[in-house]
Amino acid sequence: MSQARSPFLARCAAIPLPQPSLAEALASDAGRPILVFFGQSLDAWSWRMADALASDAELISLIGETCSLVCAEVASLPGPAQLCQQVLALSANAQGWPALLVLLPDGRPVGAMPYAPMRDAQRRRGVASVLLQVVSTWAEEPAALMSAASGLAEALAPLQQLPPKPQRQAKLILDACEAACMEAADTLEGGFGDDPRPLGHGPLSFLAQRLLRHELSEGARSHFYTSLNALISGGVHDHLAGGFHRGSQDRSWQLPFFDKRVGDSAQLIPLLIAASEAAQIPLYLDIATHSADWLLSLQQESGWFGHGLHALTPIAGAAPVEGATYAWNEAGAAAVVGREGAERFRRRYLSGPPLADGFAVPAARGELAEGDAEALPAICARLAQARRERPQPWADHRVILAEQGMLLSAFSALGSACELAGRSAETYQRAAQRLQSALIQLNPLPQVLGEAEPADALSLAWLGLGWLEAWELWGGEIAPARHWAAALWACRRADGSLPVQPQGQLPGDQLPAIADQEHSPGAAAIAARLFLGLGQHDPQWLQRGEDFLKLHRPLLALSPLPTAALAASLRP
Repeated sequence: MSQARSPFLARCAAIPLPQPSLAEALASDAGRPILVFFGQSLDAWSWRMADALASDAELISLIGETCSLVCAEVASLPGPAQLCQQVLALSANAQGWPALLVLLPDGRPVGAMPYAPMRDAQRRRGVASVLLQVVSTWAEEPAALMSAASGLAEALAPLQQLPPKPQRQAKLILDACEAACMEAADTLEGGFGDDPRPLGHGPLSFLAQRLLRHELSEGARSHFYTSLNALISGGVHDHLAGGFHRGSQDRSWQLPFFDKRVGDSAQLIPLLIAASEAAQIPLYLDIATHSADWLLSLQQESGWFGHGLHALTPIAGAAPVEGATYAWNEAGAAAVVGREGAERFRRRYLSGPPLADGFAVPAARGELAEGDAEALPAICARLAQARRERPQPWADHRVILAEQGMLLSAFSALGSACELAGRSAETYQRAAQRLQSALIQLNPLPQVLGEAEPADALSLAWLGLGWLEAWELWGGEIAPARHWAAALWACRRADGSLPVQPQGQLPGDQLPAIADQEHSPGAAAIAARLFLGLGQHDPQWLQRGEDFLKLHRPLLALSPLPTAALAASLRP
């Protein structure tokens, strides 16, 4: 796999069809429907769906004769990706990636499809039969698809603007958001909603802010700690190298989605620090610093940080295997640390369900026997070193601009916490300053380094917030944070919301960036924090931040859980 390319797109390159960009497909005069295949760079299911498509010659022939195929990585086309998720929710009652979005030649969507087999199987329609129905209808009765597109546009319209009412007091909104979080909470296992589960940065950040302001109910406070404890003890936490996987495939957090994205770990660090500060438990700070150690290992000589590690590990002479790098059994551990060390490791970390052949993902769910607490750190360090000699997952070294801002924010939070705890923060300050030096030299800003699309609202918001927080701790120059905040403020839509892609003209680019994505804070939530943060130093920005929140209050009242991270900026 090319180190400078999304692993998902590298696999899509094996599909023997022309693959124009979405802009090129829309500008074409071919008059064909456009099939947009979205995937995430590091996701195993996105790779598998691309692999299945590349292996189906008959389906490839059908697409080549009837459609324009666009393969797109989610981070590179945030506007069309958000549109895809809205269409997917309405047309298939589904969400997530990978997904297929079907557009008419004029760019209007007519439907979307989540992950599916290429052919009908187990009473489930495959991609081929759905696509055949679409292209047949387009060839024989195009007016039917045009009518479907108009109907879908009408159904989507309420999602594409801020609601004007109801206007409610901040305290009522905050209480409703906390109630919504608790309604979705799994109070036994931690987290929110059904499996599979994302890490839940959005609702957790809301609970963390309420916790630090001493506004959280006892039940919500308990669930905040239950959720964090589930994350740090479960298989989603990389106990050997540090950092966190993208999410969990099961309710108990034992079996992760194995991709490791720097943004997921960076956003968890401030939450761990908040827990450490509120509960006065150093373990949370220890987990945060261990996660930062993994993040620091991904910093490039240029100062940038790459995107992360793929869920799949390539195996010589065989198909890539999900999670192969991370799984252990007692025999494998014994070869590294001896029988006694392997027994201690198995008892503490390998009590969960095995993947295959007795291998399991380490999760700190087992009992500690006498001497284990003292011996396990050295045992884990030796196993981590041995793991580095195994085949490694594909890496995506592309620079995602939003993630650079997340990292600045994480290092700033960690630096402040370490100083309060009497620990050295020099390593995090140095990493942040190297990243800031790289950012200063970059103009204009793309959203993915090396690609043509300009920065989206989420990238601008995270860069501004991360820079501001680093400046507040370590000093320097505040001008870049003000510059990115001003760019966001200037691009607001008529209803006061931010567009997903301020300068974009693709379908979905001008949608409002209002809700959290995959339970992770969206552009509006981070922009509000940026505006109000600047407002601590400039009254004009304080007023702007308050006005921004006021315009979003009706949305917060109507959809409290999907906007939990934005609600965190409200004050009762």
